[in-house]
Amino acid sequence: MERTPDLQSFLRTSLQRAYQVAVVSDGSSAVQHLKHCPPQGLVIGQVTAQGNETLRLALQDAKSPPVLKLRERRFPAEWADRALRHPFLRADLLRAVDRLVRMRDRLNGMRHLEPRLHETGDTGR
Repeated sequence: MERTPDLQSFLRTSLQRAYQVAVVSDGSSAVQHLKHCPPQGLVIGQVTAQGNETLRLALQDAKSPPVLKLRERRFPAEWADRALRHPFLRADLLRAVDRLVRMRDRLNGMRHLEPRLHETGDTGR
């Protein structure tokens, strides 16, 4: 999600070779996209105060994807898993998104273990 057309284009062209990319320009569009087409991860740029609250509420779900917040000059928002500070290069963006996807894969792997532990009665102790 990014409001600025130039950065939208940069994100799309940087990521489209390795990932399917959908670009939206506001928080409510991002939430609708989350509901209808859950992504592997989210890359979020500038967010208004209203968009910030909308995203925070939408990302409270345990199944929400990992989030990379761009342009963060302070600590990331509470709903962001990672932040990439401005200025950054295309290589920085790709590295950060790769880490984000690996984080998601690790989390999914851990979720797959839970049912087996319950089925066998093994508590890991």
